[in-house]
Amino acid sequence: MKIYLKNDNHRWQLYEGKVLVERLKENCVTLGSYVKLGDGVTLGSYVKLEDSVKLGDGVKLGDGVKLGDGVKLGNYVKLEDSVKLGDGVTLGSYVKLNNDYTIKDIIAGSLGQYPNNNKYVFYKRVNKIIKGKYASCYDKNFIYEDGKITKVKYANMNKTVSCGSGIHVSTPFYWNNGDTLIACEVKLEDIITCLEGKIRCTKVKVIGEI
Repeated sequence: MKIYLKNDNHRWQLYEGKVLVERLKENCVTLGSYVKLGDGVTLGSYVKLEDSVKLGDGVKLGDGVKLGDGVKLGNYVKLEDSVKLGDGVTLGSYVKLNNDYTIKDIIAGSLGQYPNNNKYVFYKRVNKIIKGKYASCYDKNFIYEDGKITKVKYANMNKTVSCGSGIHVSTPFYWNNGDTLIACEVKLEDIITCLEGKIRCTKVKVIGEI
């Protein structure tokens, strides 16, 4: 049995007009605190949404789907039965995932980027020192240089951590600090995780200033 929701002045009700809480209980659906649901959301049985999950309009979640804290799904995302997304995962609109999804699927759904020979081009903002040489916005001693590989010595390899130790890259429009935007080549094998609209990786090769 599916639960169909609509937004009625911020009071969540079934299209059939029955009490939402009762139907959620019948279908073993669990909603955490501060969950936001768009119009026409469909929830299967045994769905679990942790705190601060945000679902866009027309999202469809199959049976047994579990979404961690702060997951954000755009409009008309469809997750098949038993899909599990960890804390902080963000997906854009019209993304479809089944239970066999990979990190490439998450990156495509979150950032709209696809690898070429298992390599991506992402961006980050830094502070320019001289032409072709840049310093991290968070550690002035962490240096990026055109054409060279920059590597974190002790990266946090926990895939559920968004802001741990590592090199953070994303789309050109993600960043709002630093005086210079640089492009970086990132190998798929060096990516630790994709959370909250950005990539965290162990190393990058600096392409240059944009």
